[in-house]
Amino acid sequence: MKVGDLVRVKPLRGWPVSAEEDWVGIIMDFRIGDSHKPEPDCRYAVVFWNEKFPQEEEYLDQIEVISESR
Repeated sequence: MKVGDLVRVKPLRGWPVSAEEDWVGIIMDFRIGDSHKPEPDCRYAVVFWNEKFPQEEEYLDQIEVISESR
């Protein structure tokens, strides 16, 4: 995973399908920890999903690349 890749939310087994599973976003940046719960060993992708969610911190294991940037 790298900046510029297109991603989507991975479907979660055993959970109902959510509207967010149809979203496609672009990775804008990566962060270590987050502003709400600093965890120095946790890395997040900052994803632009849409105008309402322009900078969402996503766990790397909960998103998947659907198109790699060059």
